[in-house]
Amino acid sequence: QHSVEKHLSNQVVSMEAKSGQVIVMDPQTGAILAMADYPSFEPQHFYKSSQSILKNSCIVDVFEPGSIFKIVTMAAVLEERLVDSDTIITIPETYKLLNRTIRESHPRSEEEKYRDNKEVKEILIHSLNVGTTLLAQQLGDDLFYKYIKRFGFGKSYGIQLPGESNGLLRHVDRWSGVDIGMISFGQGIGVTPLQMVTAASGVANGGLLLRPRIIKAISDHEGVTVHSNPKKEIRRIIKYGTAEKVKEMLELAVTEGTGQLAKIPGYRVLGKTGTAQIAGPKGVGYLKGEYVASFLGMFPFDKPKYVILVSIQSPQKYISGGMVSAPVFKQVAEDIIHYFNIPPDQVLAKEG
Repeated sequence: QHSVEKHLSNQVVSMEAKSGQVIVMDPQTGAILAMADYPSFEPQHFYKSSQSILKNSCIVDVFEPGSIFKIVTMAAVLEERLVDSDTIITIPETYKLLNRTIRESHPRSEEEKYRDNKEVKEILIHSLNVGTTLLAQQLGDDLFYKYIKRFGFGKSYGIQLPGESNGLLRHVDRWSGVDIGMISFGQGIGVTPLQMVTAASGVANGGLLLRPRIIKAISDHEGVTVHSNPKKEIRRIIKYGTAEKVKEMLELAVTEGTGQLAKIPGYRVLGKTGTAQIAGPKGVGYLKGEYVASFLGMFPFDKPKYVILVSIQSPQKYISGGMVSAPVFKQVAEDIIHYFNIPPDQVLAKEG
């Protein structure tokens, strides 16, 4: 908890951002190991703080997740066997979806400029909006909506903290013709940080959605447990094999793609960057020059024990999740490694 509060506050200040959140979750049990937002308040002097920060933004506030949501889209198409990791599809640099032109968040390099044929895994590795849209269209509105609900979005978990939001997910009957494309890469849907880290934990643990848990047990003054809060499995969201394929892509996103600032020498880190526009008042339009920079990472590769979400609002120095939030993930992960004396991955250790 001290680690996430320290590194989050330092980065929000350094990036001249408005606010930020970090959640660390154990995907094997659903336990919330750390949860912090900044700016925060001193409980003993709460009356000195503005109303806007007298809340836990990790469970109350809703944001458009951007490209970290591509994890859900990718998992769904793999689960349905519509494509495989190495399936070749044609991905243009821009794509017209009714009245909306879908563009990539960053231009292609000269080497990539004229290569439209790509393997499906490259969509997640290099965070391709057009490719993600094409995958979602293979699912269709109804099936994609089903997977979004299956991953836990649009409904609160009833966590043991007040003010939890349901998020914002329009029923599929109210989707416009462009919603499937926009939602596929995390725009046009509102999620809480808690929902996003819980969904990612379902990939990390092999396909199970677990109820997030703040309190493990309550004991009396003699240390006798009077109430336990055991691990609770909500449902299976994808098969184990599907989860492993997504994990392999997420590792490549760190070693070769947009999440390279999250690398930790000797450890197999998995992760996905996100950079999303911030919706305007009452959800109309987007605020000019305002972004949410996020990173969703996990480690170790085999049976991940830690899933870490970092989300920072309106950074001024950089706007991408890879530049702003991935370094915070790395700092927190390194603190965890040192504190619990986690050994390097055997595969990497042998190679070294």
